[in-house]
Amino acid sequence: MVKKKKEQLDLFDDRELDDDTVVIKDNEVELLDKNLKTIDLNHQVLKSNDFVDANYSLTLHENRLLLILASKIHPNDDKLKKYEFRVAEIMQHIGLKARGGAYQQIKDAVKNLQRKTVEVRKENDNKEYVYNWLITSIYHDHEGIISLQFHPTLKEYFLDLKQKYTKGKLGSYLQFSSFYAFRIYEQILKHIGIKQYTFTLSIERMRKMFGIEENKLVKYSHFKKTVILKAQEDITKKTPYTFEFNEIKQGKKIVQIEFKVIRQKGSFLSSPEEKPKEEKLNDEKPNLNGHNGAQETNSLAKRLTKLEVDEKKIKYLIDKFPEDQLLRNVEYCEQKLLEGSITSSIGGYTYDACRKDYAKSVKKGNLSNVRKSKPIRTEMVPKFIREQEANENLTLKEKQDIYLEKYKDPKTFEANCLQFKEELIKIESKRKKLTPDELNAIGDKHLRSAIIKDLKERKELELELVSVEEFSNNEFKEIYSSIIEVISAL
Repeated sequence: MVKKKKEQLDLFDDRELDDDTVVIKDNEVELLDKNLKTIDLNHQVLKSNDFVDANYSLTLHENRLLLILASKIHPNDDKLKKYEFRVAEIMQHIGLKARGGAYQQIKDAVKNLQRKTVEVRKENDNKEYVYNWLITSIYHDHEGIISLQFHPTLKEYFLDLKQKYTKGKLGSYLQFSSFYAFRIYEQILKHIGIKQYTFTLSIERMRKMFGIEENKLVKYSHFKKTVILKAQEDITKKTPYTFEFNEIKQGKKIVQIEFKVIRQKGSFLSSPEEKPKEEKLNDEKPNLNGHNGAQETNSLAKRLTKLEVDEKKIKYLIDKFPEDQLLRNVEYCEQKLLEGSITSSIGGYTYDACRKDYAKSVKKGNLSNVRKSKPIRTEMVPKFIREQEANENLTLKEKQDIYLEKYKDPKTFEANCLQFKEELIKIESKRKKLTPDELNAIGDKHLRSAIIKDLKERKELELELVSVEEFSNNEFKEIYSSIIEVISAL
């Protein structure tokens, strides 16, 4: 690898080079920002509206990876630069779990992106332009670093944007659990930006825009459930906005969806960066947090929500206690949750931790005021969990083989967990006089603990997490999904 003087470069003669390092590797010019980039969830992602309307299909992880890269672009740059990221930090933010090493998984995701394309139709232009996402990627082996760069042909969609563009916070975009929710939310922000709070998209247009294959979601009922309703739920829970929709028919067939954008009144999730500059969608009430929607408070409120603290208690905590105290205790509880050591109510434990400052007490070694989660009695712990402790001296491969032999498919694990819950309820019903709802709550609490323990084991064994769709019991799927959502957000 050798450095080359700027005047020798003619590949970017239409742009002025800055003081970035210019490197020649394998006869290819690379413009590499000197500083290793950290991921800032407050950074804005700017795209032209033509690009917001583009046709492409990405997995949730691939989309998050591109959003992180896009968040590093400064709109006044004169070229799309190359950026370096820590693999560990990328893994944390895009939700990739170890399958043979997080580094290899990210490598695979980027390879897929190099093969995938995006199709753009420019305004007042009948032509369709097809582009590659990335020009190149570099994996710095043994350093845990990856370098990424958008393809230079995408320059006009990210740089020098004076009008007709859409912006949103990276943190807002990364929180979606559905690719379709992200795409519809981008449409919402785009239309808010042009002061249109009602807009219409045809089913055919959405299928093409979201890259839905012809043989997928063919029935409208399936499309509605997977795309529209899932996006509505995700956007309502995680953003200042929600939407209502009307189904427009042609004969008996539903051919279009009319979206009506609504700002959620009094939502502590509101973000001033995403408000319309001049017009309001609805009369607004003050934010619950009393801090005019400050981003730091919004983020804290979201994290408390994910830790199952109810809305009134969140308002009380944010109004009553210093932000640094709340932050350290949220981090403390998130870590305890990952360790599987919160076996009582997660929301109740977190609320007490924030009020009594457990994190500070633990740091000072004073544990007198720290609520101890009651341990699960030995006879209540299922055999399949107790056996995990006997494998400490085995190699990783041997441990993986034992695990996979035990759980040949996700439904075996699901059946064991549900059996564990059923046996636990029987034991508790003999010990105490409790209502069926109280017994079920106890069963769910320990079922959650068993699932967290298994997820931790899969992570240690570098096995991919099981998709919630692999399970069949709706109650189990709901609990499993809520745990995955919390872990993915950490």
